[in-house]
Amino acid sequence: MKKLFKKYFVISNFLAIAYLCRVKKSLKIFCFTFLFGAICCIPNYALAQRFDDKEESASENKEKPAKEKFLKKENVFVGGGLGGGFGNGAGMIQASPLVGYNITESFQTALKVTYTYIYGTEGLTTQRYSDHIIATSLINRYVVWKGIFLQVEPELMNRKDYYLQTNALGIDELLSKRINVFNLYVGGGAYMDFSSNSGGFILLLYNLNQTKNSFYRNPHIQAGFTFGF
Repeated sequence: MKKLFKKYFVISNFLAIAYLCRVKKSLKIFCFTFLFGAICCIPNYALAQRFDDKEESASENKEKPAKEKFLKKENVFVGGGLGGGFGNGAGMIQASPLVGYNITESFQTALKVTYTYIYGTEGLTTQRYSDHIIATSLINRYVVWKGIFLQVEPELMNRKDYYLQTNALGIDELLSKRINVFNLYVGGGAYMDFSSNSGGFILLLYNLNQTKNSFYRNPHIQAGFTFGF
């Protein structure tokens, strides 16, 4: 298109020049008309160039592929777990929401925040106690085969550390201070589909950094649900 557009304007201008020269048959007229034709070709060439640039630009926009998003909405999932128990003056309530991302078909990662409220009575002093426990963990799962997966979950937990201390009257008192506890859970489990975008899971975890301040005993069994959107 670019070449045809240029040829059209150049040929049309010089045909006009030739015609004038043939009629007048004058050297002065020839020089004048030649210069006039050359000047006329300049805007014509520029117009052709501009027209062709627009055409090429439109063609490039059509051929340019759409940029692939780094994070895909369909790979995001949310879920969590709820639990609790009561009896003999003690109880526990727990909620653990999570949000995650399917990095590949076999590997997924999720951020989980667990809130636990406990209360009860200390056995020796019969003093009442309660605690608000907050834990943050990063779940990493690798699917081995058809919903069966392995899991590694480092966790940082903030809780009270209870201890007995004898006061000036010789009476034992139940005291506490807040501490941070690091847990490293490893294990595996299975995921079960409820529908096209929801399901539940059950897994067994073992804490490699088990201490007296760890909240759960080894092994630790968890269950929960997930919903995709």
